[in-house]
Amino acid sequence: IFPATEPEGRDSAESNIGDKTQSQTNNAVAYKISDPKLGSFVLVDTPGLADTRGPEQDEINIDIILRAANACPSLSAIVMVANGTNVRFGISMQSTIARLEGNIPDVALKNICYLLTNVRGKGVSNFDITKVPFQLKYVCYMNNSAFSTDPTTWTEADLDDHKKYWRASMYVVNELFAAIKSMGQ
Repeated sequence: IFPATEPEGRDSAESNIGDKTQSQTNNAVAYKISDPKLGSFVLVDTPGLADTRGPEQDEINIDIILRAANACPSLSAIVMVANGTNVRFGISMQSTIARLEGNIPDVALKNICYLLTNVRGKGVSNFDITKVPFQLKYVCYMNNSAFSTDPTTWTEADLDDHKKYWRASMYVVNELFAAIKSMGQ
């Protein structure tokens, strides 16, 4: 129903996508994205912070993130993605962000964007964006529910809803990329 974005046969950095309680991304994977209006981008998907496997895994993930950032010939923005339904900015996340912040050049810290998923807008997010310890360049909200259920179980009404949310999500992604393009390298 919705076309996959990864080329067939591409190795995935995801773990067990069937278990939503566990962290998924284990490695940094670069994706080339082209848009006729916005141009080309390289998006590097990395493991997350405040990993479900604990602080030791956060240390490993930060090293992976920093190596991936250093491998880029240029850097326009850092996009932090968080589930907007969770209040996940606790002590673990704060200390992890502080360590990451200490390793990112000040110029890059001026181009931090936040993408809150699983929410339709600012008013329905549980994630307190005001607790983020640095100035945010851009914040956006996206209901990407099309990825959270098995399409074989959808009714016609579900399909219509998912199509609507998919279009809205793609609008948010385009807005995010437009914002990133305006930031330069």
